[in-house]
Amino acid sequence: MLGRLEYPGATYTHQGWWTERNWHQFVLLNDELDEVEGVVVDGIPETHIIDLTDLRNPKWTGTFKSTDHRAVDHNLYITDGVMFQSNYGAGVWVTDVRSISKYPDGSRVKHIAFFDVHPEDDVSNP
Repeated sequence: MLGRLEYPGATYTHQGWWTERNWHQFVLLNDELDEVEGVVVDGIPETHIIDLTDLRNPKWTGTFKSTDHRAVDHNLYITDGVMFQSNYGAGVWVTDVRSISKYPDGSRVKHIAFFDVHPEDDVSNP
């Protein structure tokens, strides 16, 4: 049995990670080309939330902005409800994603911190 999912603005799903290690309901993913191809108009990376409770019928439930800087999102990793996401040109952003199980639209996701070892290459904010 094969499930298929298209989500708003889908171009190239690069990588994803489960929100919880032992409960595989939600996966977060990045679309590495959506900022480059103008799908994300403001150029600020979006992270997509996918409910995989039913593998035959996956559901896109929402998005959240992974940074507040223009960039291209790359890889993400989640441990203990905290997402670490690398971005081309905007460093690594640390985000609390524990709320997704209760608010799968992404409305309660919160930035915790970020670090950028080479801020000189950042794209300026719109």
